[in-house]
Amino acid sequence: RLDSNITKLSASIDLVANEMYDITILYRELIGNAFVKLFWSSETIPFGAIPAQYLFYSMNTFDSPFRNFAVPADTHGPKCSATGFGLTNGTAGELLTFVVTTFDEFGNRRLEGGSTIMASISGASSPVVTVTDNGDGTYSGTYTSLVSGEHSLRVTIGEKDIIRSPFSVIVHPAVAHATTSTAVGPALSAIIC
Repeated sequence: RLDSNITKLSASIDLVANEMYDITILYRELIGNAFVKLFWSSETIPFGAIPAQYLFYSMNTFDSPFRNFAVPADTHGPKCSATGFGLTNGTAGELLTFVVTTFDEFGNRRLEGGSTIMASISGASSPVVTVTDNGDGTYSGTYTSLVSGEHSLRVTIGEKDIIRSPFSVIVHPAVAHATTSTAVGPALSAIIC
């Protein structure tokens, strides 16, 4: 930066052939017409003005800057997660639900449907699990177990378990119902005489 009437200023820098370097020249006009000339020299190049073909400047292309939108990669089962009471416990005969949220292998949230989500239950019973594509990268799962007890819910994508799958689900007995209940014991026989 020149703040006085200097006719020549020089500096030595090490450069590597075929590499580009940023050059910034700051100057101001105090009185009269100001101008700047840029020269170079080396062991093989005599002192002289830098030819235009060796100087480049950056410039935005037409309509830039451009808006970039990164699209997530394919769904990756081991990065996907699920939430909902249907993953932990419920009551026999009631609809149990859960939601799977999909991600790619880099942890980017998927924002569209189309993945194949498989879910199955084993254990005290094996009810059918229905998985519905919500079209936004999430999938709703539902099932109804008519049998109480311990169950294992497995959720996979591309034959790979999602995070924390298989889930341990406890299905609790429903409220007693007179038409499906029975009473037994010696006291009942004595009363009916």
